[in-house]
Amino acid sequence: MRSRKLGKIWLSPLDVVLNDRLALIVQPDLFFVSNARAWIVNERVRGAPDLMIEVLSPKPRIGKTSERVKWFKENGVRECWLVHQDQRSVTVIAFEDYRDRIGGAARLHVVAGRDSRRIAFVGSIASHATAPQA
Repeated sequence: MRSRKLGKIWLSPLDVVLNDRLALIVQPDLFFVSNARAWIVNERVRGAPDLMIEVLSPKPRIGKTSERVKWFKENGVRECWLVHQDQRSVTVIAFEDYRDRIGGAARLHVVAGRDSRRIAFVGSIASHATAPQA
């Protein structure tokens, strides 16, 4: 990203206001905002980053992961990576049509070591987001 100058990666803590009306504010571990959407970054981020990265721990901070991913999808995030430290895997969720914020499909790609699989589905990811054992 740096060599191609596609945008900027940000580290927590920095508030991301996904929805002003609902006062929905999150602090993802890392996120990427493309140059085309750089205008959303100021003292806070007001709008959906292109990519949100959550590093998961055995004892989650606030809220459930599935709830946070649902917020990302409903508020226009294009892609979300869930890093499972304990399983040494990453779940990549690409929201197929980020403009169709509620009913759009998502693509799930789980990577663990050299193993990977792709699942297409619509709706909640909670039952699909289990990583393969390495």
